[in-house]
Amino acid sequence: MCFLNSTLQQFFAIPPLRKAIIEYTGNDAFMSQLRDLYAKMLISKGRSVTTEALVNEWVGWDGENYIKC
Repeated sequence: MCFLNSTLQQFFAIPPLRKAIIEYTGNDAFMSQLRDLYAKMLISKGRSVTTEALVNEWVGWDGENYIKC
């Protein structure tokens, strides 16, 4: 999952993208988990934050989960 963590950190470092994700108000489960993850990252002050809930919502085109933590 290193590729996912590094990608999420790179996206988090882009202020307009981070702001848009944190302000997401839709009902997509993956986006809601991403919003929650970014909010936790914002207040964590450098401590690690788990991506487990986000990964559990990650599904493929067929609707099947990619990975279960």
